[in-house]
Amino acid sequence: MKRSALFRVVGLVLLVALSAFLVTGCGKKVSGGGDDPEKVAISFVDATYTNDGATVLDLLPTKAVEYSMAQADKSRKQLTEDLNAGLQADDSTVNFLYGDGWKVVTEITSREVLDNDELKELQGKYDGQGIDLTVQEAVLLTMTLTIEATTNPGSQEMGLVIVKVDGRWYVDVFSAGIFGDSEE
Repeated sequence: MKRSALFRVVGLVLLVALSAFLVTGCGKKVSGGGDDPEKVAISFVDATYTNDGATVLDLLPTKAVEYSMAQADKSRKQLTEDLNAGLQADDSTVNFLYGDGWKVVTEITSREVLDNDELKELQGKYDGQGIDLTVQEAVLLTMTLTIEATTNPGSQEMGLVIVKVDGRWYVDVFSAGIFGDSEE
């Protein structure tokens, strides 16, 4: 399998795991996010690859996670355990592809501020899901993910939108493929 195909498999596995748990309602009440969009993006990728479901959920907009929690009718602890179990199951696939001892290095290669029309479109997606939040700002970050491994090392670019809600930066659930397909 070519390197780019391997990255696509890993990316799909991770997005499917997150989508399966969050769309069906896995989420929790959080007051997370961050002060810096780049740090949020890197923390999100790191948390995904290290099976840290609690951090993944902390980096999503609070209202989106609360919406998911209400849909699932589950406690924070149950939802975090569900997400961790899904991420850990996917970890065996990643270990199969890259061998033991692999790691991901994330580098932000570009930052694009979304304009007013793009913000309105993004806001419409949240409104369409019935998620009551206001996107104040948003940036599209392009990142290079490099897998350092003895088997199939390589790198690939990915885009991720980071949104500012209530003065904090969060991963946009739509660009991450959690509430629908990513357009990035």
